[in-house]
Amino acid sequence: MVPYVDPKTFNRRKNNNNQTTQIYSLNEKSDVYSVGILLWEISSGQPSFYGENYDVGLILEISQGHRKTVVPDTPEEYVKIYTKCWDGEPDNPSNNISSS
Repeated sequence: MVPYVDPKTFNRRKNNNNQTTQIYSLNEKSDVYSVGILLWEISSGQPSFYGENYDVGLILEISQGHRKTVVPDTPEEYVKIYTKCWDGEPDNPSNNISSS
């Protein structure tokens, strides 16, 4: 499940009581990230991060911007769509896939 979750949901902050709280909640914009991952999987024919452990290390890598490489011979417009989706900034207006 880790590869499909909007990386911003893993951002945490400590409050005055030293308790960790989530600073971003899943919403419709978060779903766009998941769609981008699914689109990449369609073009590659394999699950995202196949063969890697779905653990804290992968969460950190994805949170820091690690994404799968573009599949060779994938149409450029298709690549633009899924890379916009997985940008990691769902609130960025340029990530609206209707603007492709």
